[in-house]
Amino acid sequence: MFVLLVALWAQGPTPLAQQRSADSLLDEALFEEAIAAANGEIKRGGLSTPELARRHLLLGQCFAALDQPERATEAFGRALALESSLDLPAQASPKVLEPFVVARRRHAGVAIRLEASTRRAAPGRIPAISARVAGDRLGLASQLRVTSRHASGAWRELSLALPATGAGFELAGGEPPGAVEYFLEALDGDGNRVAALGTRAKPLVVFPEPALAARGDPLRGPADVPFYQRGWFWPSVAGSVALLAGGTVLFARSRTDETKVPFRFQPDVR
Repeated sequence: MFVLLVALWAQGPTPLAQQRSADSLLDEALFEEAIAAANGEIKRGGLSTPELARRHLLLGQCFAALDQPERATEAFGRALALESSLDLPAQASPKVLEPFVVARRRHAGVAIRLEASTRRAAPGRIPAISARVAGDRLGLASQLRVTSRHASGAWRELSLALPATGAGFELAGGEPPGAVEYFLEALDGDGNRVAALGTRAKPLVVFPEPALAARGDPLRGPADVPFYQRGWFWPSVAGSVALLAGGTVLFARSRTDETKVPFRFQPDVR
């Protein structure tokens, strides 16, 4: 009997945590079991940003209830960094509220966001893209997942390490060359989403770099376009006509002024 009790104690809260959700365990004040359940959900990965934020919020509540304010503040800080609008339940005790307020003060005005920019490319090629995570003071993001497709084809995924300085990558343009749809996800070490830019339903779009005009002269346009169809032709014609008409009017006025003879009527005094 004693050996059985020791074996059950050594297993800790894991068996119960595997059977019950972290939220239900927290509701019953089973804080250690709730911590194990929440950590298990995080380790399994695949959580969205709101789901991950709420797991960390629950961890903070449990640590605070177990008189571990420093760990509670850290967990609350991760939750608020992921979703700054989070708040505690109205019935939260002062013991839980105090580390939450400290964490909110530390992370006020800071929000994790994913940013991307493009670089110039050779004509006809898709510009290279650079991505970085801004506002990640706690270093939650460690990898970047790029999902893209060409010409409404199948989605393809690319995983990259995401250092603090950011990551650069190129998207295949496909044949024939055309626009590429993509979206980005910054993930933590367990594969949970920390931040995202674009979605599968509303992706970002990058277009191939436009080709240069024939003969290297972008103002002339392609060689096979007639001169009267080029952008500079008709504005030039209109300007010339306007100048010619204005000059004709001025010349006519000046000629009229030159032919006028002063005349004054003189009465006959004889």
